Amino acid sequence: MIALRQLHSLEQDTLTIKIPPEFKQYHQAEIIILPIEEKQTKNNDTETFIKQFAGAITDFPEIETEGLPEERDF
Repeated sequence: MIALRQLHSLEQDTLTIKIPPEFKQYHQAEIIILPIEEKQTKNNDTETFIKQFAGAITDFPEIETEGLPEERDF
C-alpha cells in the first residue's frame, strides 16, 4: 500500500493536491480530509493529560496465568 500525507493551510474552500507518479497506475484514490486541532496551551498536570488521551488506547485483555510457572523470589 502506498500513501500520501500532506498538511495544508486552509485559506479557501478549494484545495489542489499534486499526485506523485506512484499513483498513476491506479484509476481511483480515496481522499480523507481531517482537521488539525490547534495545539493546546502546555499544561502538564495529570488531569489534562488523561482528558486528552482517554480512550486513545484500547483495553487489553487480561493475561491468562493458568499453566504459567509460579513466580519465584530470588
